[in-house]
Amino acid sequence: MTMSLHVRGLTKEYEGTPVLTGVTFHLARGEKVGLVGLNGCGKSTLMRILAGESEADGGSVHWVHPERSVAYLSQEDLWASHRPLGEQLGPVDDDLLSR
Repeated sequence: MTMSLHVRGLTKEYEGTPVLTGVTFHLARGEKVGLVGLNGCGKSTLMRILAGESEADGGSVHWVHPERSVAYLSQEDLWASHRPLGEQLGPVDDDLLSR
């Protein structure tokens, strides 16, 4: 199986409070996963880091195919129900939207 994403030792703190500590995982191409956890445990922070919207304080994120599109749909964003989601997200690879 070809690995598509390598995450090693990610750390992130907000005002001295650790949110992510030593997060390490690998995802293979075509693998589907779910991210589950309590409120405030760092799920959104991790997703923002993976999408390149935020930087980790430590560790590394390596996309094997960096030309791939990565999108993160924030739960806090307000979306216009009368406009297509793809239009609101901006340029997103059609293959990503069709999954």
